[in-house]
Amino acid sequence: MKTIHSCALLALLVAAAPALAADEAAADEASWTTEGYVTLGSDYIWRGVSQTDHGIGIQAELDLNHRSGFYGQLWAGRMDFGVPGDGIHSEFDFVVGWKTDLGEHASFDVSLLRAIYPGANAGYNINYNELALKLGFADYYEFAIAYSDDLYRMGASAIDYEFNADWPIGDTPWGIKATAGWYDLDRLAGDSYQYGYLGAYYKLSDRFNVEAGYYKTFGFNDAFEESMGSMDQADSRFVAAVTWSF
Repeated sequence: MKTIHSCALLALLVAAAPALAADEAAADEASWTTEGYVTLGSDYIWRGVSQTDHGIGIQAELDLNHRSGFYGQLWAGRMDFGVPGDGIHSEFDFVVGWKTDLGEHASFDVSLLRAIYPGANAGYNINYNELALKLGFADYYEFAIAYSDDLYRMGASAIDYEFNADWPIGDTPWGIKATAGWYDLDRLAGDSYQYGYLGAYYKLSDRFNVEAGYYKTFGFNDAFEESMGSMDQADSRFVAAVTWSF
């Protein structure tokens, strides 16, 4: 069943891409552009915690952008929280947002996300909303704040603070990525934890990219097991992935 769900969500987004590309001329006239990607990785880590129970991760995203800065996104990924009987094998995120440049080297982005877990059995309906603000600066850096009023429908809010960096290495196809995050779950779990990532990537071509890096989570204890997953899901680990962009 997990394989069926994973293949179905991938096929949905990939199949949609050619249909939108076929209308490229009309989209240009209306100032719309489309883009997206598909990623296959050895795991899928979200805010320091595995979302695939240490298994293969596959995600796909399709973006529709307007020249005014408004955009919409559909993201889908394979999920496995390691909870028997939850019925959850995939996640779909629907996003609307607006992005604008702040001068030559900075940008501002505000978005609203709705995360849905189709197929969830009774008692495991964890669909939630999240509002995110992102500030890009100095070309290579981004600071983001994400707020959920009712994370995983557990009756409490959560705030994530995240700093990201992406450093291309000169004119080479190589680059380095780093992430540092602090997830404030005080109202939900009575505590907070931190996470980080350091990795390197290589651009095989304009469309293909490979990346490998190390994830580390700090302060994740049994207080988070009900909301974020078991402690072993937050173990430190290396993850490798390949991405196709279109």
